[in-house]
Amino acid sequence: MKTTKIAALLAAGLMAASGATMAAAPDEGFVLGASAGSSQWRDSDVTGAQVDNRDTGFKAYAGYYFNSNVGVEVGYVNLGKANVSGAGATLDFKGSGVFADIVGHLPLTKEFSLLGRLGLFNGRVKVDGRGLGSDSDSGTDTKVGVGAQYMITPQVGL
Repeated sequence: MKTTKIAALLAAGLMAASGATMAAAPDEGFVLGASAGSSQWRDSDVTGAQVDNRDTGFKAYAGYYFNSNVGVEVGYVNLGKANVSGAGATLDFKGSGVFADIVGHLPLTKEFSLLGRLGLFNGRVKVDGRGLGSDSDSGTDTKVGVGAQYMITPQVGL
């Protein structure tokens, strides 16, 4: 089984960035955080197969903020699971990885801020063919993100 083809078809899984975050950017100093959300794996050209490509993913991270606008974060991401079955075979996929980001916060009000991040992600996809064998593939790529954050309390944001 060509793991490169598997990785290309699944694009290492996409985790929607929805969910509550248990950290806010401090004025300066260390931060710990976690978030969870819906995970959806891409399934391109899987004709005639039954695909279960939705799961829950999560991340946990630690970081340091140099001021209220700029920080760095490192962490672990679980991208959830996917399952493809058809033609008498079943494949189970699991995705995970680690990341390092530079994070920017632009506070607009006390509760609301815009976010931006630029970093590296090293991910791994594991495949179990349920009796057909198993395989894995990994790789590193850049990541870019933009978003917004609303602070529900001083410690919890959405």
